[in-house]
Amino acid sequence: MKAHKEGLICLSGCLHSRLAHEVLNGTQESLLAQVKFYRELFGEDYYFELSRHTMNDGDIRADGMLLEPWLYQQYQSYTDKQTKVNQALVALGQELNIPLLRPTTPIISSEATGNPTKF
Repeated sequence: MKAHKEGLICLSGCLHSRLAHEVLNGTQESLLAQVKFYRELFGEDYYFELSRHTMNDGDIRADGMLLEPWLYQQYQSYTDKQTKVNQALVALGQELNIPLLRPTTPIISSEATGNPTKF
């Protein structure tokens, strides 16, 4: 990566990223080690990526998610994890002066919704 980083920006990644994994399952030390690695590599071109892929109640009903309790539970778990990761990244971004970025192109994981969502 080091040889090809010129002119690139680096985002911390979505809920399936290594950084999100560290927030959810790692220690503060392992989280900071990941941040330090990318911050040293990309410097001011490193951003924390925030995601918020929620559905309103009407879309949840229309999608039939409430008819499948396991699917709705999986969706809730997914959005709860997103919230936890976002809160951690906002706090850490303020502490370490790492800018936050929220991509405008929504990415909906079929894992969370059970079927793809069109935009």
